[in-house]
Amino acid sequence: MAAGLALTLTACQKDEGLVSDGGAAQTITIAIPQGTRTRATAADFGNGAKIDRCLLQIYRNGQPYGEQQTAAVTGNAATFNLRLVASQTYDFVFWADCSTGDHYDTDDLTHITVKGAYAGNDDEFDAFTGILPDYKVTGSFSENITLRRPFGQLNVKTFDMTAIPDPALKPTKVKVAFTAVPTSFDAKKGEVGQKTAAVEYTADVLSADGDLTVDYIWAPVEEATLADFSMTFYGSDDTEIATNSDFKNIPIRRNYRTNVSGNLLTKQGTLDVTINPDFDQPDIDDYPELRAALANGGSVALSEDVTVKAPLVVEGDKTVEIDLNDKNIINETSLPDGQYGNTTVFEVKGGATLNIRGDGDIRAIGTKPNEDGYRMAVYAYGDAKVNIYGGNFYNDQEFNDGNAQLDLIYADQNAVINIYGGRFESACANERGYWVLNLKDNSNAAINVYGGTFINFDPSNSMTENPVKNFVAKSSTTVKVSTTPAPNGTYEVVPAGGQASVPVEVNDAADLTGALSNPAIAKIAVASDIDLASVPAENLSFTEHKTIDIKEGTTVRLGSENFLTAEKGLTLTGKGTIDNSSENDSGLKGGGEGYQKSLIHVTGGDCVIDGVTLINDPDYHWHGSSATGHPYNSAAIAYWNDANVTIRNARIISGEFTVCGMGRDVASGEITLTDSYFESTSSNLDNGKHWAYAMRLFGSKVRIDNCEVKGIQGGISIESCQDAVISGGKYYTENTPGEKDAFYPVYITNGAKVTITGGEFSAPNDRSGLQIEGTSAVVSGDNDVNLPTGSVILKGGKFSGKAYNTETKVVYEPAEGYKWQAIDGAGNQPGDLKWEVVAQSL
Repeated sequence: MAAGLALTLTACQKDEGLVSDGGAAQTITIAIPQGTRTRATAADFGNGAKIDRCLLQIYRNGQPYGEQQTAAVTGNAATFNLRLVASQTYDFVFWADCSTGDHYDTDDLTHITVKGAYAGNDDEFDAFTGILPDYKVTGSFSENITLRRPFGQLNVKTFDMTAIPDPALKPTKVKVAFTAVPTSFDAKKGEVGQKTAAVEYTADVLSADGDLTVDYIWAPVEEATLADFSMTFYGSDDTEIATNSDFKNIPIRRNYRTNVSGNLLTKQGTLDVTINPDFDQPDIDDYPELRAALANGGSVALSEDVTVKAPLVVEGDKTVEIDLNDKNIINETSLPDGQYGNTTVFEVKGGATLNIRGDGDIRAIGTKPNEDGYRMAVYAYGDAKVNIYGGNFYNDQEFNDGNAQLDLIYADQNAVINIYGGRFESACANERGYWVLNLKDNSNAAINVYGGTFINFDPSNSMTENPVKNFVAKSSTTVKVSTTPAPNGTYEVVPAGGQASVPVEVNDAADLTGALSNPAIAKIAVASDIDLASVPAENLSFTEHKTIDIKEGTTVRLGSENFLTAEKGLTLTGKGTIDNSSENDSGLKGGGEGYQKSLIHVTGGDCVIDGVTLINDPDYHWHGSSATGHPYNSAAIAYWNDANVTIRNARIISGEFTVCGMGRDVASGEITLTDSYFESTSSNLDNGKHWAYAMRLFGSKVRIDNCEVKGIQGGISIESCQDAVISGGKYYTENTPGEKDAFYPVYITNGAKVTITGGEFSAPNDRSGLQIEGTSAVVSGDNDVNLPTGSVILKGGKFSGKAYNTETKVVYEPAEGYKWQAIDGAGNQPGDLKWEVVAQSL
């Protein structure tokens, strides 16, 4: 297929200098590939066969130089014989067309127009043009010039012609009505004129196979002209059969062939738009599935990224649903709009409805540094409705370093935009802020936000309206989830009954207490030190499960009389610290009998401690009492009822209990402790009244593995549980320097059954009065008077002395198949490991 018209320009001049009149002889020759066709089909158009003349206008200093010249195109060639003054500069402007058609007014090649009425399906409208600018004649010359079409060729074909059984319903004629096409062309500048006009013509369809029309439309080089047109189909008796008005924003580009095809005669038809590479290799991407949904209504899931150069229009009464499907829709082309540029992705008007779902970017970007403009991801007006359920909406422009009002989501007239999800960010702002959501002033339009994430924009307090407006639905809640990015941070709108999807960043006591009390916030990120010492305990109580991540190096400080209360559980993560240590307890320490100090109370749900450090004042050794209104033991973590406690990779230090079950004989939760360090500094010598083991565990199931538990008064006390297993780790007590106040690393009471399969258990003192051959490491007793003792099943482990029962005075033997075995090379110091339980040899 011919893509252009080849032209050769030659000239000769005497070597010794100019002839007497200062002129020299020149010859220009052009060539056009041609072919022959026996019948008219769409394929026959655009082969250059109709071109029979070439016009040449020479310009000097911007003005015509001499008369316009004409050369016949025969045998694919046309020749111009010229005489030009040497040492001068000229512009050579060419126009080649069909003289028998005489369709163009070419008297002025800077303003070529159509003579009379334009008609499609006529290859005599084909033409070529070109320019050899700023050419200085210095001697004999020979130039090759290729002329190109100033048009794009638009071809329309329907696939369903043969599917119509009734000949009376098969169209033989078609009326085409363009809403606006260019009316002139400047061959000297190679530019399409600015003026447009509506064009309408009626022609016979090209073939019974479905080829309908071929049109030549003046078009620019770089950016496509976007054509809107309709087609009305007629039978052989000129009876109207059908009309299709769904041809919107069809791209027409110079010297490209645009093919529009689909089932155009039936309502189930689809519309496919492609660019035929026979003219040039196309770089216009079109998306037939998306175009079909926009034209006819319906649903489409994107299968590829979409780059558009004009708005995607939804109009009429159509309903269009787009699933982004992890693909992007991007517009970086700015179209003239008054004194501004306009880069819009979706334009929804009339009574149309657009639904947007899924993940993917919708971006409107202005790339011209010197152009302000509109960069709207969604523009709705008329009675249109837009429902946004997902997507990442973004706009930006290079103009003025981003200092601009740049509406991202915009509604006018009676349009309604509902936002249920998605992310919304404008990269530009002016002195009033970021124009993420905006309504046309004095319109009846509405924007309702039920969900979504907004960057640097609070939709519940929008400065885009005057006075400021709350776009958020009454049933939803706005949460500031982060102080970044600057200057305003990030906001998330949470639907009724929902919770923020990301951790909410808190930086002070007000932020944290607000997050704890807000049911829409489930995850909290502590990014800086926070002092809660003066916050009342009731303000630190929360009824829904919370996850709090405490950044490494960050401390949350509690006071002497407050603590966190989790009614339905709590998860603590991170490598930060919660601490209530105090040098002055204002009457509690030293005279604080009847007051407890704690960090966390869990009355139900799951308590997970992962990675954090908990410090429950190591210098405070008092329990609470009902008389003072503090009826709890002092514990870093106290738990009740059916609460499950899981602690891993943590470090917990307390002046009394690190972990303490409350409500004896009623706790039913499961306790799991792994890879963690626990230490209690409590001794019965502290105040002679109150003391504690490092932990007291109640529950239906206990699992302890690879932990280190250190105490003075004791290590682990397990009560009631019938399914407790210690499978590894290090468990020990130490005397206060100069004292003998250390008790048992493991104490089993109130009917508990504990199985030990591994670990090291050591204590400095023998308190047995029995032949345990060492010190008191694992002991069963009655703890409180009248409570039953417990029992231990030994299937492994190393011990500083054999396990025993304080009440029955029995030294425990290992489980069947196991035995006590002295450790070779064991030390003789109190607390040294002397015995291990090993499997018996068969």
